[in-house]
This record gives sequence, structure tokens and C-alpha cells, in this order.
Amino acid sequence: MRPLCYDSQSASNEGIQQRPELNRDKATGLPEQGTPARLTQLAGGTCSSKRHERGLTLIELLVTLLVLSMSFGLAIPQLRQMVDANKERAATHQIMAMLATARLTALTRSTTIGICDFGELKCAASWRTLSLVERLDSKKVARHALTPTFLTLPRELVAIWRGFRRRKAILYRSTGTLDSDNGRIVLCHTGSQRVRFEIVVSASGRSRIISNTAVISQRRYQRYCSQLTS
Repeated sequence: MRPLCYDSQSASNEGIQQRPELNRDKATGLPEQGTPARLTQLAGGTCSSKRHERGLTLIELLVTLLVLSMSFGLAIPQLRQMVDANKERAATHQIMAMLATARLTALTRSTTIGICDFGELKCAASWRTLSLVERLDSKKVARHALTPTFLTLPRELVAIWRGFRRRKAILYRSTGTLDSDNGRIVLCHTGSQRVRFEIVVSASGRSRIISNTAVISQRRYQRYCSQLTS
């Protein structure tokens, strides 16, 4: 025996008096708007709905995955550049804070204080770990013992001090002025080979940050950082 197919809406309304608009629908042969789709009986004895829903095909799914992978591939390099720029910006502000500490220490202790990458009893030309130093005589400096402040830059960043006297340390006199002429600290990114930020230090001891464009940052790297290795 074939199963009888019916919808639950019709079964629940059998004992209810039909409305006039339903009679008009029967007279015109048009179904009432908003009524659910009725089930029909197939030849095999199974019930099927007249309303069919269509899902995604395999090709459409593959195309969607391809578009998503291409979008992520384009976004990853931009995200990496954003992370690198944030690291350089944070390191630049940390160096600015060390400069302010060195200048303030020189003023309060009435001595010559500065910063450099101090190792093996001398300052290195390229800075990776900065510390406060104190001048002992005209040619020697030592790590400042009373203010043991250190700053380690991220692995891909190297700071270089470029002044007119080619010194490897920035020194402040007891008056807060530089012990040399003005210059700049160049922050080299060995991975992207760019210099996004620089710190210009004037002879009066004041410092300010310069943000370079993409073209200028590449030129700065070729001029100051080309001899460095990552």
C-alpha cells in the first residue's frame, strides 16, 4: 500500500470552519499566499515536496576557497609591514626616553653622561643594546654605575649614531647640551632594508623624531645601513 502524503497544516485545520477567502481560492484555483508547500505522492510510494532548495556545488566551493586564500595571501605582507612599523616606532620612543634620562642625569649630577652600545670597554659603532655611559676623560667612557639603564632593540633593528665628529656615543654636558655637534640616530631595519624613523639631536641637547616615506627610507638605508647584516 502506498503511503498517504499530506501536510500538517491541512490536518490540523480539518475540524475548523473554512474562511471565505479560502473558498475563493478554491473557486479560482489559486493557492493562498503564505501557505506551506504541499506534499505530492510519487510513483514509488515516497513523498516529496514541491519546494526544492539548492546548495553549493563542489566547483562553487572550490572557487570560494580560492578567493579566500588569495585574499589572505595579499593581507599577510601588509600585516607584517604594520607589525614591523609598530616595533620600530616603539623602539624609537624608547631611545628618546633614554636620551631624556641621560640628559637629565647629566644636569642633576653635573657630569657628562650619554648613551651607546657599550661592550669590551668601548662603544660599538652600531647599537643593538644601549646603556648609559659616563665620560672618564677625553677619550674613555664607562658604563654608568648609579643608573644601570639598558635597552635591547629587537633582533632586526640596529641603531647608528651619525654626527659630524664621527663619535660612537652621544654625550651630554652638565649644562644639558651635546658634547659634540648635532647629528642623528638612524634606526636600520635589516629585514626590510629601510629606515622608517630617525632621531635628530641638536647641539642644544633637544631631540625630535622624523618619520620617513618609503622612498626616503630606502635611500637612508643605502647611505647609513648598507654595511650591516641581518
